[in-house]
Amino acid sequence: MTSCRLERSVTLGNGDLNATLDETEGACADKVDTINNGQKQGDEQAANF
Repeated sequence: MTSCRLERSVTLGNGDLNATLDETEGACADKVDTINNGQKQGDEQAANF
């Protein structure tokens, strides 16, 4: 798993910066969901032993 980072970008204004931030937040949320789902599956499997 890699860190969520806001990469350097060239923005023309606040609208561009907000769009970049939205994209980054979405990508980081996907990573958090993936980790959370994996942990839940591991917990469920451990409970069945």
